[in-house]
Amino acid sequence: MKKLLSSIPEAPMNVECMMNDLDFRSMMSREKFEELAQPVLERAKAPLAKALAEAGVSVESLASVEVVGGSSRVPALMRILRDFFGREPSRTLNATECVSRGCALNCAMLSPIFRVRDFEVIDAFPFGIQFTWEKDGEPTTTVLFERNGPIPSAKMLTFFRNQQFTLTAAYTEDSPLPEGFDRTIGTFTIGPPAHVPSDSEAKAKLKVKVRLNLHGVISVENAQQIEEEEYEETVRKAPAVVDAEPMDEPMAEAGADEKMNDAAAAGESGAASAAGPSAAEQNGQADAGSADAAGAAAAAAEGDAGPMEADAAAAAGPKPAAEEVEVVKKKRTKKLAVPHSAQTAGLSQAAVQALIEREAEYALQDRRQEETNEKKNALEAYVYSLRDKLAVQLRPFATESEVASLTELLDHMENWLYDEGEDEKKSVYVAKLDQLRAAGEPIARRHLEAAARPTAAAHLAATIDRLKAAATSSDAKLAHIPQADKDQVVTECDKAAKWLAEKQAAQASLRQTDSPVLTAEDIRKREGTVLRFCEPLLSKPPPPPKEEKKGEAKPEENVEAMDTDAGGAAAEAMDAGEEAPPSAGKGPQPTSVEEPMEA
Repeated sequence: MKKLLSSIPEAPMNVECMMNDLDFRSMMSREKFEELAQPVLERAKAPLAKALAEAGVSVESLASVEVVGGSSRVPALMRILRDFFGREPSRTLNATECVSRGCALNCAMLSPIFRVRDFEVIDAFPFGIQFTWEKDGEPTTTVLFERNGPIPSAKMLTFFRNQQFTLTAAYTEDSPLPEGFDRTIGTFTIGPPAHVPSDSEAKAKLKVKVRLNLHGVISVENAQQIEEEEYEETVRKAPAVVDAEPMDEPMAEAGADEKMNDAAAAGESGAASAAGPSAAEQNGQADAGSADAAGAAAAAAEGDAGPMEADAAAAAGPKPAAEEVEVVKKKRTKKLAVPHSAQTAGLSQAAVQALIEREAEYALQDRRQEETNEKKNALEAYVYSLRDKLAVQLRPFATESEVASLTELLDHMENWLYDEGEDEKKSVYVAKLDQLRAAGEPIARRHLEAAARPTAAAHLAATIDRLKAAATSSDAKLAHIPQADKDQVVTECDKAAKWLAEKQAAQASLRQTDSPVLTAEDIRKREGTVLRFCEPLLSKPPPPPKEEKKGEAKPEENVEAMDTDAGGAAAEAMDAGEEAPPSAGKGPQPTSVEEPMEA
C-alpha cells in the first residue's frame, strides 16, 4: 500500500480467505494511510536530530539536503524532511543506485587493477575506542580513537617499562552498541623489553603503534624499544704547513768515506724534516721516516748521487705536515623489535567444538525432516495415483472384491494423512506406503504383463525363425559347420517354440484378473538360453587353408616364359642400337670403352 499510495491518491486492498473462506476487499486513500502511519512517520525526526547533534552542525549551516533511498518517494516523509530542515530536499541523485555505485567506485579506487580518478573519501568510525593499562599499580584509561573520528587512523603510545605489560581495548560508553553487547575488544600483551632486568630500577622506553584500519578493526601494528648509546668517532683536523730546512751540499773533492757519511746525514735530516712535529705522536709515520733514512743510507753506500737528492728536497720548498685526528663521543638511537601478541574477543576451542556439533545435529535434523516429507509426499501421491488408475487402467485386471477393499483402504489412508498422520515419523509413512503397495502392486503387475507379454513372445519367435533358417541354409559361408551341430540348433529351436506355444495356451485359458503363468521376463530368459546354446555352434570359424611348402619348384613353362621374355627384351634393345639390360640372374655385363684416336 505504501508503494501504491506514493503515486496514486487511492488504491484497492484485497485479502483472500481472510476468515472462514471469506475474502476482504476495500479501498484505502492516501490521507487515511498517513493518518494510520503517523506514529511511525514521527519516528523519522529522531535520527535527523541525532545526526545533526553528532556532527556538531545546525540546520542553518547546511548548504543542501540530499535524499536517497526508495522511501524518498513517500510524500509524507518528504513533507517531514521539508518541515525539519526548512527547505526543499534535493533529489538529484539516483535514489536506488547511488549507494551501490559509490561502493563500486570505492572498490575500484582500492583495487590495484583498476585505474580511476581518486576522490578523497573520509569515512567516520561510529564507535569510540579506549585503551586501559596499569601505571604504578593503578589502571589508567585513555580514549585513543574518538567517536566519529576518521578512519583509517594510527596512534603512537609511549611507555617506560622493565617488564611485560598488557593493553586492554574496549568500546567507549557512548558507543551505540546493541543491547547486551560486550564492550571489550581484546587484550594486547607487550614485552618484555630486551637488555633490561625486571628487578632493576632502570626502565626501557617502548613505543607501541596502534592502528584502526579501513574496516574498523583495531590492532597493535608494532612495538619498538628505543635505546640511546654513545660511540666514539675519529675526526680529522686541518693539516699544518712546515718549512723544509736547507741541506748542505757535500764537497765534490771529499773522499769516498766522507761522501757516505754526508749522504747518511742528509738522509737523517730529510727524514726528520718530513716527519714534522707529529712524528712522535704517530708510530706509523715515524716508521716510514726511518725506512726513508735507511733507503738513503743504502743508496749512498752503493755510490748513488746523494747531492742530487738533497738539491731536489731543497727545491721542493715547504711541505704539509701529517694530519691530526681527534676522538669525539656522539649518541645515536637504536630501535629494537619488542614481541607482542593479541587475544581478541572470541569463543574458546571447547565452545567452538560444541557449536560445530550442534550445527551438525541441526543439519541431521533437517535432512531427517526432508526425508520424512519426501515419504509423506510419496504416500499421498501413491494414494491419488492408484485411485485414478484403479478406475480406468487397472479396472479389467482387478476383481470386484479387490476393487472394493482397495478403495476402502485408499480412503482410510487419505483421511489418516490429513488427520492423525499430519506430523508423523518417517518410519510410519514408509510402513503405510508398503501396506498400500502390497495391495496394489499385484493388480498393476497383471496390467504390465498383459502389455509386455506379446512383444516378448514375438521377439522370441523371430529369434527362433532366424536361427532355424541359418541352420537349414545351404549358404557357402556355413558349409564348414558340421551337420550334427546344425541338427542340434534345429532341435533346440523346436523345443523353445513348443514351450512358448504351451505357455501361451495356458495363459490364454486364464482370466485377466488371475495371476499370469507366462511373464515377459520368463520369455526373455528362454530367449537368452536359446541364444547361448545356438550362436556358438553357428559362429564356428572355418578351418584355415593349407599352406604351400617353401622351396617348391615352379612349373617349367613359367620359367621358360620368363626366359623368353628376357631374351626378347634383349633382342629389341640390340635392334634399337642400345645396350641390352643385363638379364636377371646372369650378373652385370661388361662395358665397352672406345680408345682415343692417335693424333
